[in-house]
Amino acid sequence: MSTSKPDKFISDLYLLVSENTILSHPSYVETFENYLAEIVELDDSSCIGRLIPLFDDKYFSDDLIFSIVHSIENFEDSVYVQTILENLSAFYKNSPGWASTVLIRILNSGEAMTELSYQAKKLSPDDKSVLSDLLREVAKESSSLEQKTFSVLASIQA
Repeated sequence: MSTSKPDKFISDLYLLVSENTILSHPSYVETFENYLAEIVELDDSSCIGRLIPLFDDKYFSDDLIFSIVHSIENFEDSVYVQTILENLSAFYKNSPGWASTVLIRILNSGEAMTELSYQAKKLSPDDKSVLSDLLREVAKESSSLEQKTFSVLASIQA
């Protein structure tokens, strides 16, 4: 049985991460970003959720994490936001800093924020609670984010 292209690229990416301790080495960064580019080119949204475990607040290069952020932002907002929400509990638990950063980027994108408000209504009570907690944390960042988070919180409670 052959491995699909998304499976191969994701698997290769995980292998690259597990084998490299010098994350900022230029050849590592180039290889990492080439794998991400291949994943984006496949236009397979199932890859979004499989990239989320690579987010790490402690042991990973910010530049490489932002490469993942930019890669997943290439997908349709509805799919991107839905996948983030589907994985939010684990994402927030394992990498609260990056979960906040991704949520801030969603809030700062008009279309993605609209999608967030729409899809948040459909979450389970437990997932709504996680999103609400994260939104309250993000609201502390600035008054403009506070307004945006209140808007999404209101939609969750409606």
